[in-house]
Parts: sequence; C-alpha cells; structure tokens
Amino acid sequence: MVGKLIRVGYSEEALEAMDRDAMLAAWAVCVADGKDKPEQGTQAPVIGYDVELERKRLEFEERKFEEEQKFKWTELESQEKLKQAELGAQKN
Repeated sequence: MVGKLIRVGYSEEALEAMDRDAMLAAWAVCVADGKDKPEQGTQAPVIGYDVELERKRLEFEERKFEEEQKFKWTELESQEKLKQAELGAQKN
C-alpha cells in the first residue's frame, strides 16, 4: 500500500503520519481519480523469448540426460558383473 501511494505522489513523511484506514482512504481517492493506472508512456517491460537460447538450453538438457543415462547404465553393468563374480566365487 505504501509503495503504491508513493508512486502516485505521496511523500514518506505524509504516509508515516497516516494509519492504515487513512492510507486506504487515500488509495481509494487515487483509484477514483484514475491515478492507480500507469501513465501512457510508462509500460511494463516486455519480456522477450530468445529462441536461440532456448534451443541451446534444450540441447544442453538432452546431453545431460544422455550422460546421466550412460552413467546409470554403466553403473548397472558394473553391479551386475560384481554379482556374477560373487556368485561364481560362492559356487567354487
């Protein structure tokens, strides 16, 4: 509430003197006067979408996934070989 009132022109000193009800009343006046809307020249920044960056991010994630899968597969193969060796040692 304080930030909104400061944006429409109230000073911090004036707001410090107000209680919550007074701030609400002041904001209601601002809304009624149309001061709550941004000025014509002031617009929210447009958030862009960088296709090339997203493509690179996707490629990175794909490579990361493939490497994780290779690592897991290698780990499973190692565990399987270890089990086979243990079974072979138990049979002897």
